[in-house]
Amino acid sequence: MTTKQAALVAEIKQMESLLDLDYRKDPADFTPWRSMQTSIQALRLKTIKDKLVRIAVVHAYVKIDEHLGTVMAWDLFGNKKSFPQLWGTRKFKAFNYCILERLYLLQKLDWVDYLHELPRKIKSDIRAVNDLRNAMAHTFFVENRRTRPMWKGKDIFTVGGLSQFHTDTGAIYDYFLERFWGAKITRTAAVARQVSAGSGASLGVCT
Repeated sequence: MTTKQAALVAEIKQMESLLDLDYRKDPADFTPWRSMQTSIQALRLKTIKDKLVRIAVVHAYVKIDEHLGTVMAWDLFGNKKSFPQLWGTRKFKAFNYCILERLYLLQKLDWVDYLHELPRKIKSDIRAVNDLRNAMAHTFFVENRRTRPMWKGKDIFTVGGLSQFHTDTGAIYDYFLERFWGAKITRTAAVARQVSAGSGASLGVCT
């Protein structure tokens, strides 16, 4: 492990502690009363699971948003120049700061679909991700919503629901990579990605 990697690991551990995501902690660390430890630990574990699911949903949302923004940028500026080169121009910065940052995901989807005619399933799944993200970003106690957040009929807060969500959003990423980036996504690579629980990095080309 390099020095930089070791520093990142240390930083991640500190963040994990700050966000209370370490499920391995002894409940005795939080209360000396043994009668309360079981209930406190159960609440902590439920909260940790809630945070992890919300992280996954928001990450998928912003990654899809990034893909849509990238296509919009190519539509207006072409792809002869790299994004680092475009970022050096005032016009590209104006596009990002004054237009792209102010558009909602569904507005970007409308643009890309109008010019490129996206498949019905891709559009439907992107809209579903948007709805799920909104439900989870604007409600603290999701269990109190009239309709509990679901994905394709499955509770998103279960392994089955999150796994299906990961598979479906991965298919969206693959579609954009193949159609607009010219990547060749093999079945082996797609399966590996589905199993890896969303470890892919954001493209980061329009932010």
